[in-house]
Amino acid sequence: MNPDKKNEKTSAPAPVLRHPLAKVKWLSENQVMIDQQRYVLLVNHHEAFDIEQMKAKYDPYLDQYDYIVGDVSSTHLRLKGFLKARPHVAIDKKADAIADYLMEYVNPGSAYFVLKRLTIKVRKRDRLHRPHAKRNERFKNKKNDVAKSESSAAKHEEIVHHNNRHFIIRRRGEEK
Repeated sequence: MNPDKKNEKTSAPAPVLRHPLAKVKWLSENQVMIDQQRYVLLVNHHEAFDIEQMKAKYDPYLDQYDYIVGDVSSTHLRLKGFLKARPHVAIDKKADAIADYLMEYVNPGSAYFVLKRLTIKVRKRDRLHRPHAKRNERFKNKKNDVAKSESSAAKHEEIVHHNNRHFIIRRRGEEK
């Protein structure tokens, strides 16, 4: 067997990236910029924060979170996002749950870090400009139009023919 062919078979394929590498750089001793988002490093237990690992693992999906917790186990970085405490946020996604997450899901004695986002994210859509808001306005307008037409129909008596059946629309309180 040719030794070149043996090396081709045993070499592992390069991992496929599902997202582009993040742009990560230090701004100061405890501040870091990740893809146009500014973060402050709150906790860096056992020097867990590594720029090269962060570049490879950071996903733009994490931009929505106010806090990012990263833990290193067996040289693999795992990232998890948390939000500020607001009424509509699930309990396990609130920043108050970071301590519980570290106790339950991170191996004891392993390195971890906590980042807090400093930049305010820009909302793409305002809550008042929801797609169904216009639909509701159309419904309300249609409802008002129906009410107006009912009042005008109440003044006149009409015979309506539908599929060889007819009925008479009369004003309220009027008898046969």
